[in-house]
Amino acid sequence: MLTRYFFILPLILGIYIFPATQTSFAQHEISRKNIDLVMEYIDKYKKAKTEATLYKKIMDINTSIARRDKKAASKYHKANRQYIYYTNEQNKHARFLSSIIPQITEHDLNVASNTELRKLKDFYIEIKKHVHAEQIKNILIRRSIKDAKDAGTKPKAPEMPKTKGPFFKDLPKETEVHVLSVRHSANYNPMSQELRTGNRMGHIIVDVENETKPIFLVLTAYEPVDWYINAKQKDTNLVGILLSGMYEQRALNVPPGVPSINWSKVKGQEAYYFYSSKEPENRLYKHVVMATHKRIRSIQEEDEAERFIVR
Repeated sequence: MLTRYFFILPLILGIYIFPATQTSFAQHEISRKNIDLVMEYIDKYKKAKTEATLYKKIMDINTSIARRDKKAASKYHKANRQYIYYTNEQNKHARFLSSIIPQITEHDLNVASNTELRKLKDFYIEIKKHVHAEQIKNILIRRSIKDAKDAGTKPKAPEMPKTKGPFFKDLPKETEVHVLSVRHSANYNPMSQELRTGNRMGHIIVDVENETKPIFLVLTAYEPVDWYINAKQKDTNLVGILLSGMYEQRALNVPPGVPSINWSKVKGQEAYYFYSSKEPENRLYKHVVMATHKRIRSIQEEDEAERFIVR
């Protein structure tokens, strides 16, 4: 008796499965178009930024002699017009991207390729959308793990960074690790080249007042910072310095013989850089322990700072 109803099954499949498949396909197409549009305008933004930077350099070269040299003056004014044009183009594309990027969904990101996700992540970092950048970074990590599982292999551990100094494995047993972390220095230079390109270059003083135990400093910031170490130059109890951040970090006035490692992202340490204890996956804690084989004794973390004291 059931055989007489078998002819209904293809109709049921057509009604309930095919519409769902069509909907999924349509959603995929929409997401693909969204990502293509974002990639197109990110490329336009980058091109306009590159051109604006080029014409700004031409202006800087001809500024000093433009008043007494007609050719230099002509080059300056031509470069100025182009600089204004490409700066306006850059701002226009940035405004457009700022308006459409909040509308990007999780499904859109899943449709994007790894290369497109990395490009979008870099743009998020450039416009200070760090939460969105971390979201994309987590998607890339999940994809990497999934690809490794599908291939039946374990994810390959990154190689240890190549450094000139020692890798801090033989620190004294009683060494205290102190972490100093900021987003940017309160003593930034408004005329610095880094500031004109969007970064707040500054300096921070670090007073090392603890003279009873060996001290290891971890100095980290998002923006570029010069860390001025105020410690004993002779018989110092400072046993090492680890620098890290999104942009370049430098340690100044370091006592002779004190080793240091720089894990800033701009130094090529993509896998090891960190700049805050609030980053996901406990990057700071994991990498400090990996570098020192010690537990962190204290963390001083501020949005901006002029001076830190290590007691």
